[in-house]
Amino acid sequence: MRFQGKITSWNDSKGFGFITLNGTDKQVFVHISAFSKGSPRPKGGELVNYETVDNHPKGPQASNVTFVNMTNTRAKKPFELGMRAFIVLMMLVTIGLLAWRSLVTTPPLTQPDSSINSYIDAVPTFGKSFQHFECSGKQKCSEMTSCEEATFYLKNCPNAEMDGDGDGIPCESQWCN
Repeated sequence: MRFQGKITSWNDSKGFGFITLNGTDKQVFVHISAFSKGSPRPKGGELVNYETVDNHPKGPQASNVTFVNMTNTRAKKPFELGMRAFIVLMMLVTIGLLAWRSLVTTPPLTQPDSSINSYIDAVPTFGKSFQHFECSGKQKCSEMTSCEEATFYLKNCPNAEMDGDGDGIPCESQWCN
């Protein structure tokens, strides 16, 4: 049978106290282990529902104790509120970044004119720089591994023979078509 009463005394350092049954002076011992897992620690004065265990060696003891009105006994801890606000903020930032990323487009490439400099400026590098290439004696398109490498050699290395028609675009039949 469940009873209702008030925690009339509580010793938090020892984790126990007493519940006084409503309408009587009868007190029942209560230990912190009688509260459900995740319940706040009692402070004293809270209304609770409980069952009793009568066969305890020291007399009746409360078990399965629950608070009657959880909203009055447990205020939100600042950490919980801060963590919830942080999670909501992170979700909003993530959604904003995804939306921004979907709206941003790569500008279209312009058609190169006859000068090699305008072509090199128009070639997409896909996040790579030409710095990983170095002049190592390659001169022909068959020695190249990409359009970016051929463009680097044509612009920076002597004796490169990769622009047969002189339009500033190297290796058009193999890499830069």
